[in-house]
Amino acid sequence: MSRYDIRYYAKICCGGFDADRYLTALAEKLRERLAGEGHSLSALTASGKGPDGQISRVEWTAAEGGFSLRRSLKARCVDLPVELSVESDGPGADLERLTDQAIGETAPRFRLSVTVFSKNVTGDGEQTRRRTV
Repeated sequence: MSRYDIRYYAKICCGGFDADRYLTALAEKLRERLAGEGHSLSALTASGKGPDGQISRVEWTAAEGGFSLRRSLKARCVDLPVELSVESDGPGADLERLTDQAIGETAPRFRLSVTVFSKNVTGDGEQTRRRTV
């Protein structure tokens, strides 16, 4: 079992974007990428805080078997601080790579640029790797 936590800032160049749709699309893309390499998603929490302090939160657990939007932002965003926490049965290095790829593939669909602040990877038999960018 591995866990990957990443904190980043997503910003759109002009206009606004739907944070709920973005976080749900990101979660779905990540599950798709993991499955494509034979790994299963055990748990996922993706949350972002809007400019007015409201929170958008998408969760997934193996027990529930699907994504659910736990909290929703009412307004469109121009930027979004994101915290993503993912657990999978694969090695930590795979989880990190696949999560980073999912973020990289999903952001352009919403015209977002991404700035990563910190990463933390843990896994069975692996040494914890923490990075602040």
